[in-house]
Formats: sequence, structure tokens, C-alpha cells
Amino acid sequence: MADDLLDSAGIETTVQSTTSQSLLVTFLKQKGLEGRYVPFQRISQGPSKEVWIVESGAHQHQGEKFVAKLLNMALMSQHERVFAISEVKCLSECKHPNIIKYVEDYELNESVLLIMELATGGDLYTQLRARNTNKAFFKRDEALVVFCQIFLAIDYVHSLKMLHRDIKAENIFVTAKGVLKVGDFGFTRKYDQTLSGTPGETFCGTPHYLSPEICNHQPYGKKSDLWSVGVVLYEVVALQRPFTGKNLAEIMGNIVKGNVPPLLTLCPTIGTDIAALCHSLLSQDPEMRPSIQRIFRLPFIRYALSDLRGAVSVNNRIPLSDRTAMASHVETVLGGVTLCTAATIEGISAELVLTASDVVFQKQADHSAVVDLSSDSLPPPEVLETIPKLGTTAKEDGTTVIIKQQGDGRLFRFVLRSQKVVTTWVSALTASAAK
Repeated sequence: MADDLLDSAGIETTVQSTTSQSLLVTFLKQKGLEGRYVPFQRISQGPSKEVWIVESGAHQHQGEKFVAKLLNMALMSQHERVFAISEVKCLSECKHPNIIKYVEDYELNESVLLIMELATGGDLYTQLRARNTNKAFFKRDEALVVFCQIFLAIDYVHSLKMLHRDIKAENIFVTAKGVLKVGDFGFTRKYDQTLSGTPGETFCGTPHYLSPEICNHQPYGKKSDLWSVGVVLYEVVALQRPFTGKNLAEIMGNIVKGNVPPLLTLCPTIGTDIAALCHSLLSQDPEMRPSIQRIFRLPFIRYALSDLRGAVSVNNRIPLSDRTAMASHVETVLGGVTLCTAATIEGISAELVLTASDVVFQKQADHSAVVDLSSDSLPPPEVLETIPKLGTTAKEDGTTVIIKQQGDGRLFRFVLRSQKVVTTWVSALTASAAK
């Protein structure tokens, strides 16, 4: 699954110890936390903040490493203080396997110490830069693993009526277990009202990922975050950013002009559906960008989410709580799940997973079949291209059954366009479950 992201990137995840004095050391001593957290390595330092890797001395987390961000409010402007307070508040409210975990925070005088989960695999930008050296493009299924986890994280953030406002490859982290996590909530803001409108007006973010509406100093909403997601997805596929420039003005000018090299010219094997999604997210008009709910309705994304759910559920390296939470979110997105036991129809043994718009039949360990009930007509060519091409197409009593086979993996996908056939499968599996 996503474990391959770490291996293929060749990123060194170990760190060397650093023991220099800092504001963090002073804070820990004055707060009586010297035995609870021990500074291990300084990651970055600025006029009003330090970021460290710390090692826990607490009994329940003995030896575990975390990220410690010390924010010195006394050295911040009023504007920066608002962002700092919002970062702690927003991150503390987020509890999702694809978001960096909030651990705890402490206050002392005019300083705040924020303790967070450490993702030892580094950030996505580092992974992409390493891949770009040898033009090691992601395979289609690898890219979709990245896409789906980002979509789940942003869907969750937006469900809490928050805008992240700084989505970029550098703020998407990879754990040693291969899970992607969105982090750095330094620009995140929570709104009381719904996010369907344009609640944001503050100019913030990272230049290469700014939406046209922010560049034009216009109000913005969730679609601005989705623009930034589109930039990240483009970067994952092409291993280069869609908008560049020698300075801020040139970068913003290219963003507003919307000059984007076609993805398929840079990575022809990625597929027209993925390319179309990336380009739609980079639409100049926010109204033309798909919502996260619309993205979740795309057949190839639904297949990818189902595959992700299955891969996560059997990956024992991922904590059970995270596996359960991710599977639950996917099931909610797919429309709710009903499980039935195995049955055999025409020699194929299957287990049923029924959602609101699709049915997934999982045959033992080496077969699976996806039954798409979302439409009465055949899917368009670009959707069929997402299904492995080997196999046959059969018509029987007006029923269209598309059977595809993928290499030695023996992966089958069935798209059944007849209520009669679907009813036969569902009835047999349901009857088997009732025995």
C-alpha cells in the first residue's frame, strides 16, 4: 500500500541528536516538564518560534518521539498571535488518521508549547523531490493512494467548518507505516457559519499553492483549499509544480493566467480521468471546481477508496484505532455498508459489501469484483479505462457484464447493468447470511 512511498523515495528517516540550549529548554525547566519531554533535535527556529523533535520521558510514552512547537507570543504581532492561538485550537479539535495528531499543549507567561505527532517518513515534498531526480513517476494506483488520503483529510477539516489555507506538499507528512497526514495548521481558521460561501478574506498561504481568488484579493472559501489540493495532485503526478516563477509577482501572474502544462503530456500513463480531475481542480472559476462530495462520487475515486479501505484493514502496522477510523470515514463517503457472508453463484465464491451506490464482492484472497449500480447505462470510456483491460464482455438476456482480469493478481471487476442480475447476487448472498 502506501508503505511503498517511503521505500521508493529512499528517504532517510533517522535523525541525529542535538543538545544546544534553547527557549524550549528554558520553558520545560520553568514548567516542570524536564522529565516529561527531552529535546532531541531542533528542526527549525524563527524570531518567535522553535520547532523540535522531543523524546518522551513519560511512563506511558517512554522513548516515543514527538514534535514540539514553542510559540513566543511576546515577540508576535497581534495578527500572528491570532494565527498561533487558532493553530492550537483547530489542531486540538481534529481527530482523524490522516491529520497530524494533537497530543497536548502548555502555557507559560506569553509562550505556548504545542506537542504533536511525529511523522518519521518526512514530508511529501521531500518524497517528490527524491523521485524527480530519477523521474520515478508514481504508478496509477500509488497516486490514487495519495489522492484518497488527502481527500479524506480535507473532507474532515471542512466538516469541522475550518479552512486549512496552507495545503502544500511540504505540509503533508508520511508516517513510517505509510499513512499520509496533513499538518501545519498555522494558517487554519474556524468559522461559525457554513463554509459553502466565501468566509475568508485574509491573504495567506504559500505562493505556488495560492488560488486565483487569493491572488486577486477576493473572498474565498472551501474551493480555495481544493485549488491547493489540485496543485498538490498535479505535483504528485508530474513531479513538478504547475505554476512557477522567478519571484512572487511572476508566480501569482502565472496562477491568475491559468497557464498549466497538460498533465497527459508530462505523464501519459496516468489516465485521462486523473488528468481531468487535476485540471478541473485548477479551474480559474471556483464554481467550476468540483466539491469534495462530487469528487467522492467519481467512479474511479470510489474504486480507489474501496481499495484503500481494504488495504488499510489488513495492514497491522497501522494502529487499530486509525484503521477503524479510516475505514469508517470511507464507509460514510461510500454511503454506508452492510456486510453479508459468502455465497457461490456460477462457480464464484464471494463476500458482499453493499453501499448506497455500489456493491463490492470480495472473492477469498485472490479475487474481487466491483458491481457499480450508480447508473443504468454503461460508463464512459474514461471510466472503463480505469478497469484492467484484459478480459471479456458478455451480453445475456439484455444484461451487460464486463469482466476484467489483471495479471497474476487475479483481480476481477464486474459492472452489472441489470437489476435482474444484481437481485440474483444480492438475494443469494443475503439468504446465505441469514443461514
